[in-house]
Amino acid sequence: AISAWQKGHDWPQTLRLLDGLRGANLEASVVTYAAAIGACGRGQQWPTALQLLSCMRHDAVHPNVVTYNTTIAVFEQSGRWTIALELLREMNQQALEPDSVTFNAAAACCGDRWRHAAELLADMLRR
Repeated sequence: AISAWQKGHDWPQTLRLLDGLRGANLEASVVTYAAAIGACGRGQQWPTALQLLSCMRHDAVHPNVVTYNTTIAVFEQSGRWTIALELLREMNQQALEPDSVTFNAAAACCGDRWRHAAELLADMLRR
């Protein structure tokens, strides 16, 4: 259901469904959180997306590469490139291997900041 709401760009309803899971003592999965984060991105709610990533850790749900990719894409859409790069660093600290989607989204966040994009490309090629 959360995925359907996410595709419909209704981020408030997506968050209500996520809260409903918690209220019913049901566990949200990494997929559920990724869908909710994506919905926040479509609704241009980047602070809420970042908060959901934090909530995952609090709920003992471990973000994976897809979750980080989704979150980084939110910051690409909002032009918050410094947060996107911080999330990329956080992935490394969590021993998660960024993939081409991760690097593409992070590089796109850099926009005309070509030096940062070039550093991302060099990092990707080293892997």
